[in-house]
Amino acid sequence: MKMIRLKDAQRHDKKATELAEAKDWAGAREEFVTAASLYGAQEAVDLQAKMLSAAALCDFALGRLPEALASLRRSADLMASVKDIEGEATAILESGHVLLKLGRADEAEAAYERALRLFRSEDNHDGLVRVYRGLENLFRSKCDDAKAEEMRDRCEAARRLLAAE
Repeated sequence: MKMIRLKDAQRHDKKATELAEAKDWAGAREEFVTAASLYGAQEAVDLQAKMLSAAALCDFALGRLPEALASLRRSADLMASVKDIEGEATAILESGHVLLKLGRADEAEAAYERALRLFRSEDNHDGLVRVYRGLENLFRSKCDDAKAEEMRDRCEAARRLLAAE
């Protein structure tokens, strides 16, 4: 029975990806949520978290920001539970983007800072580039050009380190 459910989850995962590639965000979201539920029933927590993050991106595309935020927060919690630091940091980073879009700049900044700490702990330069870009956008939204330029410079430094890898 367990193998059948896992295959069902994989089928929904595949269908969701196809729908997302076709930009059918509502259909893709439904399939990602179904896959997340099936993976969760199989205790495949890492895959469940990835499906929730993917569903959140669909919600974001549909303008359903509170739903996207809830899915990303659940995904981050699940990633933390399986010690997937990069996955946790990515979900937190994405939640920062959603919070910024919702106009909750202080919460977005806290999310970016948390993601920054996690990516630094893994020496993940790609993640650092993405966080610094988010922070640059955040500070531009606050009309703090000096801080935005500082984040742009840090982003460029992290890109150089990434290129050297």
